[in-house]
Amino acid sequence: MAATDPRPRRLAALRRLLHDEGLDALLVTHLPNIRYLTGFTGTAAQLIISAHACLLVLDFRYVQQAAREAPHCTLVQAHGAGFEDATVEAILLSESKRLGFESGHLSYWDHGRLEVRLGKAVKLVPSGGEVERLRLIKDASEIEALRTASRLTREAVDEVLSHLRVGDSEAAIASKLEARFRETSLEGAAFDTLVASGERSAQIHARVSPHAVRQGEMLLIDCGASYRGYKADMSRTVMPGGASKRFEEVEGAVREALDKVIAAIRPGASLGELDAIARQALAEHGLAEAFLHGLGHGIGLEVHEEPWLAPCEEGTLEAGMTIAVEPGVYLEGWGGVRLEETILVTPKGCEVLTQGPRASEVPGVLSL
Repeated sequence: MAATDPRPRRLAALRRLLHDEGLDALLVTHLPNIRYLTGFTGTAAQLIISAHACLLVLDFRYVQQAAREAPHCTLVQAHGAGFEDATVEAILLSESKRLGFESGHLSYWDHGRLEVRLGKAVKLVPSGGEVERLRLIKDASEIEALRTASRLTREAVDEVLSHLRVGDSEAAIASKLEARFRETSLEGAAFDTLVASGERSAQIHARVSPHAVRQGEMLLIDCGASYRGYKADMSRTVMPGGASKRFEEVEGAVREALDKVIAAIRPGASLGELDAIARQALAEHGLAEAFLHGLGHGIGLEVHEEPWLAPCEEGTLEAGMTIAVEPGVYLEGWGGVRLEETILVTPKGCEVLTQGPRASEVPGVLSL
């Protein structure tokens, strides 16, 4: 493997954690964690990591792919339906007596079956969170991928907004964005693209509909590209054809909240206090009660991952974390405004990865 390959370092860090927790090995069943540790991008696999072994359980569909993507793993091929036999084989090969498992991801049924099959030979220990802890701080290769995903997201949104026309449907706008993501990132959208117009923009996770964009109505877009497995998340809200006074007031309040949070992001910043900064900024405009969700979330191999920026969260930011910050105001019967950026925490502050012109400044948006 190349000297810059991060996987040996990640595996070594995980093995140190397992040693500290008194575990001989860990059964990894969460696919993003498997990808992080091995590079394997398939849709079905299980992984056993011990002090001296890295055993990847998969079926016949992925043998060639895994040999290419995860050359440091020993492949254990499953035969027939399910992975149970092959997983038991791999666990026994690891010579583990105390096996941790991702309790948030292994089903009750699968856990019970493993207990029966392994008997007293192996003690299953509820665990989990070890790999996620490693994933909190992004390395150089991850940051590069996140920068690219963010740039592709920003460029796609600017392109689609610059050609926006009254009468375009929400579904058509979403399709154009996702086609652009597929063309430029090769992996496509990081999640189902959200496009909501008019009063529907007050629905925080509105599903795309055939509703046509109308002049003088809000248009909220929440989308992101995926690049090398890493996700971007960005929201923009515009009023095609020219903003009303009420829209300018609400959008200005949300932007003020976002700007104040960005100015406060740095290593050591409290997750709960960042959320409070946004709520206080909106309260000054009488809009705090219309901010109906947490301020944001971590982002990386998953769109939503640790850390969480929300009321009462006690953790703090560290350099190398990547987060999505998304203050919003949702007024039933009128509409919603959400602005969201993907942000890297740097040693001295932060870098807004999705930063670009304000949506209303994109050529063409106000001249429909």
